[in-house]
Amino acid sequence: MSEPPLFAKHDATENGEYLVSADGAKRWHLPALAAQLHKHIEERKPALGLIALGAELTVPRAYAIQRAVAALRESRGEASCGYKVGCTSPAIRAALGIGESVFGRLWASEQREGGAELCFGDYNELAIEGELGVVLLSTDGGVAEWEVEYAPVVELHHGADGCQRMVVVVVLLLLCWWLWLWLWWWCWCWWCWCWCWCCCCSYR
Repeated sequence: MSEPPLFAKHDATENGEYLVSADGAKRWHLPALAAQLHKHIEERKPALGLIALGAELTVPRAYAIQRAVAALRESRGEASCGYKVGCTSPAIRAALGIGESVFGRLWASEQREGGAELCFGDYNELAIEGELGVVLLSTDGGVAEWEVEYAPVVELHHGADGCQRMVVVVVLLLLCWWLWLWLWWWCWCWWCWCWCWCCCCSYR
């Protein structure tokens, strides 16, 4: 898996400090964008700053932004402790329109050992995923000759804002709809029973 170049061929740059849209109408200052994104990370809204980029957020640009954020975090004393590799499924890559798996950095400040106590309030719409961790013991020779060690990993991250809340709302609406149908059916059956009982009594 190779990292794409800093910018795609059609992207213009100014001393590597700006992201410029293909039509030249928009540009984003990388250090300022990195500072904004890091602020959103601290506020537990990591995706907020990327929404404004919209369709301009290509894979090469995402890596450029990631490097800028990493440089900012390292300048503040943070240390990277590994990488997260995603989109390893061909079906997922086809759905997203990308040709390779992607990766991002993991940070020691966000790493927790097994048995650690966590605060639910530290996460915005907590999402939990089971992952497979790979520890590189030796990288001598080709990739097939590397010595690795596997370990189970639990990933805790912020969910998409409002998504889980929306799921809860939808479930509650479905439950209310089911309850309404049940009550309607129960009332209908009760009315039918009363009507039959009245008819039987009148014939007597």
